[in-house]
Amino acid sequence: MWLAYPPRVPLLDAFARSWVLVLGLVGLAASGAASAADPYAETFTQAGALAAEGRFAAAAGAVEAALGSFPQDYALTLEAAWLRYQSGEYARAEVHYRRAIRLSEGAWEARLGLGWSLLLQGERGEAEGIFERLAADAPGDARAAEGLRAARARVAVIAAPRAALTGQLYPDAGGMTGALGVSVGAPLVIKERVLVGVDYSFARFQGVGAAARAGGMPMNMGGFGPGSPVGRGDFIDRHAIYAHAGATWDRVGFTTHYGYIRDGGRLIGDAHVAGAALRYSPLGDLTLAIAAGFWPDQAIPRASLAWAAPATRWLTITPAAAVQVADGAALGAGSLGAAVHGRPGALWVGGKVGPERRPIYLHVPETFSVDGEIRWGLWAGGRAELPGHFNLFAGWELHRLAGVGPGAVVTSAHILAIGVGWRSHAPPQRGRPREER
Repeated sequence: MWLAYPPRVPLLDAFARSWVLVLGLVGLAASGAASAADPYAETFTQAGALAAEGRFAAAAGAVEAALGSFPQDYALTLEAAWLRYQSGEYARAEVHYRRAIRLSEGAWEARLGLGWSLLLQGERGEAEGIFERLAADAPGDARAAEGLRAARARVAVIAAPRAALTGQLYPDAGGMTGALGVSVGAPLVIKERVLVGVDYSFARFQGVGAAARAGGMPMNMGGFGPGSPVGRGDFIDRHAIYAHAGATWDRVGFTTHYGYIRDGGRLIGDAHVAGAALRYSPLGDLTLAIAAGFWPDQAIPRASLAWAAPATRWLTITPAAAVQVADGAALGAGSLGAAVHGRPGALWVGGKVGPERRPIYLHVPETFSVDGEIRWGLWAGGRAELPGHFNLFAGWELHRLAGVGPGAVVTSAHILAIGVGWRSHAPPQRGRPREER
């Protein structure tokens, strides 16, 4: 998990403005020189003029085009890196800075640029190490000291509240037709280390008849269909509250979870949920989650292992596997998800296969507390970043269910959500959504 948010750096801004002025002067001088026909000189002329106008991306493009003819030129590579940095394209700047370091065998200014490029992407640990070495090499340099202070700074509290409208649809179930509800969450990150939060969801299920009302009968998927005592027109309210607490570092992190689900004994009974998740991030995020749900009829433990692997900087592939014990039998399931993420937001898709019963997903958090055996599922969703640290998100899930009792039928559950979120501080550029199942 990356939770760094670097502050504005006056020294860096001043350095940027000075460098733009130098670029402009160099460009004007070169334009009047006899070497104007030299492609190398023309590159600096064009880039200097564009940079003086504030068109840093265009200036960087001109320099990158020249790099095709001068791939081993340190000055051009450093120039491309700086211009990409000025245009806010920190990932592309990082690539050029790393190459400049190789070409120069560790030039100080190239390492300084790399440190800031990493810091502005949320790679605080590596950036801090770079600034420490720069400060040791040049103890009196204010830029290295400022970078080190920025890398070590921690935001006191990061809040990310969210709220969503939710819907569930069971088109083939017969008695129960669906549910409408709401979901709200209030996670906090304290000093970019301590993780705490509370989530609450409510759903009103429609289509549970008087027989269930009178007897408190558990709702089993095998009981749906023609002739079932479950009737349309009745309602069951389900409340669920979850709390989590934990801590995070660059390489590792953990969270502990507790949840309580209340349906008055009219779905499958009130339940307690407890679990913990451990993250290790050598390359991507490897997450082990262990949880258990305690219902009146049985306890169902579940363990899952997921790897959010960075296929590219903008694409994450997440394979996952899970095993649980329900009704005295071991059940195994696997899933595969993919997420594309960047400044505009994120898109994700995925699917799962294998039997599951009342699975607990700690990272959502969500417990599928309507009885029945999930055979396979699909999901898709997206998030759009908006001005003011707001975002809009939407998601869809499909679960294919089979009943577990006599006369069981196969049905489908569609789960929809659309909502809005806000974050008190801008998220890091390399934050990756984890959509493991």
